[in-house]
Amino acid sequence: MKPVLSGSSTEILMQLKICPHRLRFREGFRTSEGVSIKICSIRTHGVRTWSCCFVMKISLICLGFAASLLLVAGLDLQRRDAPPGTLQVPISVDSNKKNSVHVNMSPGPRSQNFTFVLSFGTGYTVVAGTACDTCDGVTPYNQSASTTVAQLPGSQNVSIVNATAGGNLITEDCSLRLSNGSGWFYPNQTIILANQSDSLFSPGHSGIIGLGTNARDGNFDATVYGGWLSKNPSQTNFSFGMALNQAPDDTQSIASDSDSNGGVFHWLEPDPSYYDGDVAWKNMVPFNSSSLVADFHITMDSWTFSTSLGNSSQSGDLVTLIDPMFSTMTFPQGAAALVYAGVPGASVVANTSITNIWGVPCLSRTNLTLTFGDLSVVIDESVLVRNQGGECFGAIEEWSSPLTTEYLLGSSFLSSVYVIFIVSSASDGMVGFAQRAGNAKSKGLNAASIVGVALGSAAFAIAVIVVAVLIYCAWRRRRRVAADSVIAPYTPKTPLSSSISTSTPLSPEIVTSYTPVSTDYGYSLPATSNRSESPTIHGLPDHPPPYSGQGGGLIQVVERWRQDENPAVYIGPPPGGKRIKNTSSTVVNTT
Repeated sequence: MKPVLSGSSTEILMQLKICPHRLRFREGFRTSEGVSIKICSIRTHGVRTWSCCFVMKISLICLGFAASLLLVAGLDLQRRDAPPGTLQVPISVDSNKKNSVHVNMSPGPRSQNFTFVLSFGTGYTVVAGTACDTCDGVTPYNQSASTTVAQLPGSQNVSIVNATAGGNLITEDCSLRLSNGSGWFYPNQTIILANQSDSLFSPGHSGIIGLGTNARDGNFDATVYGGWLSKNPSQTNFSFGMALNQAPDDTQSIASDSDSNGGVFHWLEPDPSYYDGDVAWKNMVPFNSSSLVADFHITMDSWTFSTSLGNSSQSGDLVTLIDPMFSTMTFPQGAAALVYAGVPGASVVANTSITNIWGVPCLSRTNLTLTFGDLSVVIDESVLVRNQGGECFGAIEEWSSPLTTEYLLGSSFLSSVYVIFIVSSASDGMVGFAQRAGNAKSKGLNAASIVGVALGSAAFAIAVIVVAVLIYCAWRRRRRVAADSVIAPYTPKTPLSSSISTSTPLSPEIVTSYTPVSTDYGYSLPATSNRSESPTIHGLPDHPPPYSGQGGGLIQVVERWRQDENPAVYIGPPPGGKRIKNTSSTVVNTT
């Protein structure tokens, strides 16, 4: 018999009481005194006893597995919420709905800090110089105060739709302010130091950060993208994601000193937690029409405008510019007339140098659906109707010139989607649009966080189960201790020094004690007999009866059964007598 437990009988039984899961079907144990103990099975009230220790171990394994999943999921959540290489750049918005970022020029003791308005219309960065008298009085960049500036030969003019500026070219070390207060450093950036401007600068902003491609003149190296790619030759493109916030019509509620009320850039890599579903991709097409000036355009597939009076729509390859420098959407005159034909009381009430503005009733109920590939972007009256002091205007304007046939989608559209840029060269790039995630603004509990909470809840539930199992095991152990009697291990000195007995009905627990009593066969065993002596047996044949205990000290414990399924164990027969039925649940055999 293979030894399983070692030690004295008492030690073995103590081990059995401490950890009953070590009792297995027909498993054998051997004590240090040489006594073999054989457990056939254990049955409590007809049901096999499940080991508390086993259940506890399984629960702990499950808890460890859940913790591992939580750790892996946590790492995955960290990767999803902050993709590798992603830098968060806060976007500010002012009372004129101009979106801007903070740029530090000539970082160091003599650094100069500015806010630059965002524009996709050019790839050049433009800053007002001290010699510019037509730059709307903005704070200028002082070239003489910089220790890192370098003069480039020649000059450069830039145009964005109808706004222009021009000046000498310089290179300067710059830093883009990040959400954590640090900066993204990009040295030797080519910049136009403006000495003249026409409508390009706006109050409070000293320059323009161009996020176009410079497709018009092919000077890709002068863009932010080209400079970064030249310093990172292993990279094939520059990418970023943009999530603009919708600026309120109440300009007094806009905190101009806020760093992030306009939204956020996900610089170098988009953040997928900010959008849902698939991305609709559009190629950047180099663009330079006779009426509008921009680096590139994309094509819009269709638009549909809905009111209570009906729908109007147009479809095809609609040439479209996108630029957050402008807040409104501007349609060709014919398209704008279709839009406002369904709005009772709508009419042209004002104009700018390049657009006509429509007035609309403040309670107008409208919807505009813009389609790009498989993506349909729906914009409702909360954006389409702009309330300014009780007077309402349409967010869709029209070009002043009937010859202009392009569409311009500004921040009122761009704030309704998540925008992705991938740029490889001046003529190779793509723009992607995706539905904004429902919780992208708050970021309080995104989908990845919900997964983490679910895994954490599962781990907590397993921990509760473990505690419950431990409590149950403790209760079972106390009950078993109360039911069991004390074991006095007995080693016979002769083969017949123990007697067969019947016992009173056992407790439902494991039988752990017994005392030898006289037999029902009419003979007794001398307590001092040994193996060399022969016991004196009166009235018995010269061979022991079955199960008389003669042998090598084997103790056999038979499992406990319910009364209705108690197996009959027959002992005997004695000489000249009848067979005695033993209904005891324990038979001790010292054969």
